[in-house]
Amino acid sequence: MKFNTLIYRKKMNKIFNYLKLKGLIGRNKAICWYFVVSFCLFGSVAEAPFWAMLLLLTNFINSVRLLGKVRLPDADKIDDEV
Repeated sequence: MKFNTLIYRKKMNKIFNYLKLKGLIGRNKAICWYFVVSFCLFGSVAEAPFWAMLLLLTNFINSVRLLGKVRLPDADKIDDEV
């Protein structure tokens, strides 16, 4: 039982490190979360008026543009730190 708990903790720590965006500075973390929120908003408003969908689309395009400027750390580097 203790062995399974240890494996579970290592896996959960790896997931939390990915969610914390370890290896990024604060501005880059904010840009990544801005992209996630914009993506969720754009996908969740299906029956909105055209003008609202246009605003959400421009917001999402802006978040994609900003996300392109962020250098994301390698996943292997994050795995090694766990």
